Amino acid sequence: SSSNSSRSNSSKRRGFFLKRSNAQANLIKSRWRWLTSPHVCWRHPLARIFVVWLIFVLDMLLYGEDPVNDSHIEANLPGLGHIWNFGLIWPSQAGLLLLRLFLVSVALLLGSYVGYQWVHHRLLRDFIHMEMFNKSNGTWLIMALCCALTFFLGLLLYNLFVDKDEVVSSAMGMEMREFAKLTQCCSVIADLIAIIMVTDAVMQDRTFWPNWAPRLKNVWSQAAGGWVRVIVVWVVFVGGIALAIWGVLQSGRDPGEFEWDDRRIGGLTEGARTFLMSGIVFCDLFTVVQDWGFPSFQQPTDVPLDQHVLIAGTFVSQLQCDLLQRLVQRCGALLQRCPRCLPNGCSQRCKDLVPDPSFFHITIDGAWLTYGPLLFVLCIDLFCTRTQLMYDPLNYGQYVEPVAERIWTIVDGETLLRAYDHGTLRKGLESLISYQARRNRTTGAPLSAAAASDVQLNSRYFGNSIKWLAATPGLIMLFGFFPLVWAANKRRVLLQVMDKVGNLSRSIVGSSKVHPVDNADDEPSGKGTDGTFPKDSNHIEHNDLGNTNGSPAPSPPGDC
Repeated sequence: SSSNSSRSNSSKRRGFFLKRSNAQANLIKSRWRWLTSPHVCWRHPLARIFVVWLIFVLDMLLYGEDPVNDSHIEANLPGLGHIWNFGLIWPSQAGLLLLRLFLVSVALLLGSYVGYQWVHHRLLRDFIHMEMFNKSNGTWLIMALCCALTFFLGLLLYNLFVDKDEVVSSAMGMEMREFAKLTQCCSVIADLIAIIMVTDAVMQDRTFWPNWAPRLKNVWSQAAGGWVRVIVVWVVFVGGIALAIWGVLQSGRDPGEFEWDDRRIGGLTEGARTFLMSGIVFCDLFTVVQDWGFPSFQQPTDVPLDQHVLIAGTFVSQLQCDLLQRLVQRCGALLQRCPRCLPNGCSQRCKDLVPDPSFFHITIDGAWLTYGPLLFVLCIDLFCTRTQLMYDPLNYGQYVEPVAERIWTIVDGETLLRAYDHGTLRKGLESLISYQARRNRTTGAPLSAAAASDVQLNSRYFGNSIKWLAATPGLIMLFGFFPLVWAANKRRVLLQVMDKVGNLSRSIVGSSKVHPVDNADDEPSGKGTDGTFPKDSNHIEHNDLGNTNGSPAPSPPGDC
C-alpha cells in the first residue's frame, strides 16, 4: 500500500509539474512575446529609422525654441557646473593642486573599481543576471557612470578642506547661450551616430526582416564589394556633423546669425517645450527597446558569419584596441625584472591589485557604439527636462510681455552684472528684470538705451503648471525602461528553463504529452513570419536564446 501511495504521489507531482510547465509556456507566449520578438510592428525597419530621425528633428526644434539658449547671464548649473570646474579649472597654488590631483585620482580609481567589481559583476551580471552585461560586456560604460558619481564625491571632500575663497562653485565662466551651443553640438553628434548606425544595421539585415527591400539591401551591402556602404557612411557622417555643428555655432540673435522666428510651428509655451523635451527622452529610450537584439544586444548564433551586421563605415563587427593591454603587460614585465628594488612581496601585491591585462583589451560592438553615446546624451536631456520644468524668466535675465506673453531677453552686460552674481539673481533686484522697468506698458517703447537692445524671442511663457503634466511621457518611459529590461531578460531566462523542463519531461513521459514552447516569432531567422515553418508547427530549431538545450548564446568579448 505504501508503494502504491508513493507511486500515486509521484504521478500527481509529475502531472502538476507538466501542467505548470505548459502553463508557464503559455504565460510567456501571451504576455511577454512582444518584449523580445523582432517582428512586432514597432520594430519594423521603417519604424526604427523613423524614431532615430525624430529624435534629431525634435532636438533641433527644441534648440530653436528654448529661451534658455538665448540667455546672456553666466551659466550657473549646480551639479554639472561643479563637475565642470573641478575637472577643468585647476588652482594655481601647489598645495591645492596636489590635493585636487589626489582626490581626482582616488575618485577615478574608486569609481572604476566599484563600477567594475560591484555594480557590473556582482549586481548586474551575477545577481540580476542581465544578459546585456554578460561576461565583461558594458563594463566601461558602467565604470564611466560610477566615476561621475565618485568624481562628485571627491568634489565635496575638496570643498570641505579648502577655504571659502577656493571652494569650487557651479558658475562655469561662460554665458548660458555658449553652454547651450556646446551641449547641442554633443547632442547632434550622438543623434547622427545613432541615425547612421541604426540605418546601416537595418540596410544590412538579412536575418530578421529578409523580405523587406531586398534589392535595396543588396545594393547597399554588396555593391563594389561593400565599399559603397563604407564610403557613403563616412561622407554622410563627416559632412552631416560638420554641417550640423556649423549651423548650431552660427545660430543666435546677433547680426548675421541664423535666427529661428517661425510662428506657424514655433512660438511654443513652456508646456509645449516640456512636452517636446519629454518626447525626446521617450524616443531616446524607445530606440534602445526597438533593437532586434533587445535586451541582450548580441548577434544571433544561428546566423552565418557573412551575414553578421558590420559596424557602420567598416568591414568588421567589432572595434578592438589593445594599446592599454600592451602597456599593462609591459608594466608587469618591469615589476618582474626588478624585484630587488621593491620590498618583499610588494611585486605580487601590485599584480593582485591590478586587473588581468585582458581587461584592458577594449572591444566595442555595434550596439554599444550606437546606444552608448545616446545614453550619455540622455543625461543631458534629463538635465534639460529639469530646466524646462523649473524655468522662470527671472532666473535667466529675461522678462515676459504682458499681452502677447512673448519672452524678452536682456543683452546689456551692465544691467546683468548689476542684477546677477555669477548667474544668480541678487535679492531685492527682481524689479530690474521686468517689462515695467524696461518698456512702456502702453506703447512698448524702450525706457532706456540699454532696454532698446533687448531682444524679443519666439517663445512664450504663461506661468502655469501644465508643464508638469507635459513631462509625463518621458517620465513614464524613464521609470518603465528598467522594468522593461528586467521583464525581457526574465522572459529569456524562463524560456531557457522551459526548454530544459520540456526536454526532461519528454525524456520521462514522452513527447506527446508535453508541448514545446511556441516561440516562432522570436526566431532571429523569422520562422513563422518570413521563414518556411508555420506558426502552429511543433518544429523547434533555434529560439532567441540559443540552442534548444537551453544553453545561452555566447556573447562577444567585453566592450566599453
